[in-house]
Amino acid sequence: ICLFALWFALNILYNITNKWALEDVREKVIEAATQQNDFEVSYLSSSLPITIGCIQFGIGAAYACFLWLLRIRPVPHADELSRGMTVVKRNCIGLVRMIRSAQLTESFRIAI
Repeated sequence: ICLFALWFALNILYNITNKWALEDVREKVIEAATQQNDFEVSYLSSSLPITIGCIQFGIGAAYACFLWLLRIRPVPHADELSRGMTVVKRNCIGLVRMIRSAQLTESFRIAI
């Protein structure tokens, strides 16, 4: 229960600091666009959460691959490889779906 409470508290802090960073970036984009008389401000400010979410996801994926390459963390592998490629293919499709939904969830969570 203590670990869950710690995770929850740190998640709240992460969301607050992420929102502050997003607001700072949005203000700088709006300021730069108004100085250049650019009227695409609403488009730029509405696409920032998805862009930042994609950047965060890419950095996390690169970090995970780095840990796997240096063998700091074990590479996840399919234990079902001996049972045939259909199981592996099904697992890969499920993994891709999970990654895609995690990315969309992260992007929309930042947007809120």
